[in-house]
Amino acid sequence: MSIVPLQIKSLAQGQPDVVIRFTESHGFEGVESDEVVDIVSLVLRDVEGENLEILFNERQFWSFGEGRGLFTTGGNAEGKPCVFPFTYGARTYNICTTDGRSDQERWCATTDNYNTDLKYGFCPNSVLTTVGGNSGKSPCFFPFNFLGRSYNACTSAGRFDGKLWCSTTADYENDQKWGFCTSSGISLLLTAVHAFGHVLGLPHNTDPTSIMFPLYSYQRSFHLSRADINSLQAIFGIKAEEPAESPIQPEPPSDICRLSSKIDAIASLNNHTIIFVGKHYWNVSEAGQLPAGPSLVSSRWPSGPGQVQAAAEGQSQIGLLLFSGGNMWRFAGPSNESHFPEPISNLGLNLSSLRVDAALYIDSWKLLLLLDGELLWRYNMQQERMDPNAPEKIQDLFPQLPGNIDAAFEHGGYLYFVKGVRYWVFEGQVLMHEGFFISDWLGCDK
Repeated sequence: MSIVPLQIKSLAQGQPDVVIRFTESHGFEGVESDEVVDIVSLVLRDVEGENLEILFNERQFWSFGEGRGLFTTGGNAEGKPCVFPFTYGARTYNICTTDGRSDQERWCATTDNYNTDLKYGFCPNSVLTTVGGNSGKSPCFFPFNFLGRSYNACTSAGRFDGKLWCSTTADYENDQKWGFCTSSGISLLLTAVHAFGHVLGLPHNTDPTSIMFPLYSYQRSFHLSRADINSLQAIFGIKAEEPAESPIQPEPPSDICRLSSKIDAIASLNNHTIIFVGKHYWNVSEAGQLPAGPSLVSSRWPSGPGQVQAAAEGQSQIGLLLFSGGNMWRFAGPSNESHFPEPISNLGLNLSSLRVDAALYIDSWKLLLLLDGELLWRYNMQQERMDPNAPEKIQDLFPQLPGNIDAAFEHGGYLYFVKGVRYWVFEGQVLMHEGFFISDWLGCDK
């Protein structure tokens, strides 16, 4: 752990400070919700209050947060995850099966063809259960009959909310037994970090970007928020680092096509596209034309930040917004003087730990979007009001867009999102194009 002076190691023998195990019974009886993190994991102390035990509910569908990816147990596949679908005999299987076993243990192949590779493992109970419904978390039964049709996978048929469900018997029409399918599962990593946070003395946090926020929310590229880091360092102090010389910032190449670092921010300003990298910026007058620059940010916006982290531009009354650290600068009108900086926490909610990856003002929506990791915040600049449902997942608004966006801007009525060398173009919430920003937009291959 590099942010605090602690050493954590596994113990092959002796009495550890923390024991981790999976259980189906202790403390989890009668629980149906998957949203509260402390429901799927518990931290227990012994009678002296010294040794700790972290319990994980084995009846939950544990995964990496993106579906059926948990390792198998036993078998001959050395713990590799199930592969669905897989072929066994003359059939194709989309779920774990008991076929071929007299002990009724559910198993799966860990390659797409068991007949050829003979690699298999046993499925953990957490993969097999449903949630909610009326079947007591029994596993799905495939195929099952519903309204005259046979289903070999979970379905949303018969539901208006789009949630996936399955029958837990062969014939739903007669038995009426069902449960919701846990399509993505609960991230074991995020839940474990939350539990270890309690072990280290952290309480719940009202900041939704904090790992100690009590409601579960999956993050693909997880990192500790500033609030988490500050809380840990308040308890354990800051780890002493070896003194190092201040790094010399290299001058950016005059040709943006040879740029080695990532783009920090982009803004569309007066029919020009401004690209920010470090302490410099380039000016693009037309898509596909090589930009002019680099120029120092401080030479054009002397009262702004020396290095821009995110940028957004709106109508004349909105102006150009530059973000750096926890502050925001607004430049409106012909003058490049700013009356800011202003803490972004002034925009509402608990944004003190928000690390703005990208910002975007959508004129047709009259909204400022702030993107941080997998989440986004919507702020109405005219009403000066944060959306009460913020934050929300980026993919709930833009389904094909990844998290951790580097830059975003609006141009010609389209929304552009840049990450690394790639970019995505949306018309509203509809993906219109995906390509390579350096070649498509900057004309570097021309």
